[in-house]
Amino acid sequence: MVPAPLVSIAILTAVTPGAGLAVPTVGNKGGLPSSLPVPGLPDVPFTLGTLTLIAPYALTFARRALHARHARQEGHRRRAQQAQRRTPQEAGQLSGGR
Repeated sequence: MVPAPLVSIAILTAVTPGAGLAVPTVGNKGGLPSSLPVPGLPDVPFTLGTLTLIAPYALTFARRALHARHARQEGHRRRAQQAQRRTPQEAGQLSGGR
């Protein structure tokens, strides 16, 4: 089964030139750059006002990242402890008796 959006795109692609419709393209909007942009720092003033604006978001992001890392490490630690507590019989049952 073919997805409906794909069918509609194919039909419109075939019908548009045949009907002589003028469809705007990326090339009509202006020239495309021939190279990649040069990396650089944004033009943002390094002031106390900028810091007070950005700090709450930056601290929230850092806190969530650290919390996720801690939770992931805690999960690995728990699984390792559970694996160590299993008896050889339990380990055999869990792996399908192999």
